[in-house]
Amino acid sequence: MESHVVSNLVVAVLVAAGAGVVLAVRRSRMWSAAFASLWRRRRAALLVVGVYVVIALLDSVSWVGGTDGRTDAVSQHEARSVIDRVFGGRQERSYSAPFAEAEFYGSAPLRDPGGHWLGTDMIGRDVFYLTLKGARVALLIGGLTSLIAIPLALLFGVSAGYFGGRIDDIVFFVMSTLASMPGLVGVAFGRPETQPRAPRNHRRHWRLPREDVAATSHILEFDGASRGNPGPAGPGCWCGVRARCRGRGRSACVDAWI
Repeated sequence: MESHVVSNLVVAVLVAAGAGVVLAVRRSRMWSAAFASLWRRRRAALLVVGVYVVIALLDSVSWVGGTDGRTDAVSQHEARSVIDRVFGGRQERSYSAPFAEAEFYGSAPLRDPGGHWLGTDMIGRDVFYLTLKGARVALLIGGLTSLIAIPLALLFGVSAGYFGGRIDDIVFFVMSTLASMPGLVGVAFGRPETQPRAPRNHRRHWRLPREDVAATSHILEFDGASRGNPGPAGPGCWCGVRARCRGRGRSACVDAWI
């Protein structure tokens, strides 16, 4: 059995299961009230999920044939989905802006002017078409990971809560370790930002221009002035250069530092 036939059967099973769930919810007063409350609180989220599901189903229903003469001989014998038939087949030569009529580089006319809602990429593929194609992959990855994670979480959580003691400690230790792994990997293999090391004789190699020292001298607190004790160095000497300008005024201190 071909792959597109299997995909169509899976879609039919999913649609039938969804219809059965809807009928069961409508018959149950409890689930009807729960869904009504969810619809009132999370209406936008449910609509977004519904749009994703519809796009994914349309991208999963495919069949062979029904293509026009513009496609090559190989594509005419390949199964194409509803999304492929509606939004595909508009390949351009290069990048173009949304709703553009000419290419961005060279200004050559497009094969489908004004038909690319989100433009095209560097090799001429329609960005909106690629976005729709990604909905199915996103739902498959999210659904499969949820189907794997939820049963395991229920198993470990119920076991830890029911037995307690050592089982609870082991489960808590394993979950804490797994939760901290991305951070540990980033710390272990990430390259931290390092500051350049100052030379050993920094007083000899690092100098401030005279105008910068004079401009910032009235902003910084000086050695004795901030403590109310000017001392022999006076109010014009910095703490870092106290040994070089002890007993001198501000101008003499600046001259000694430069």
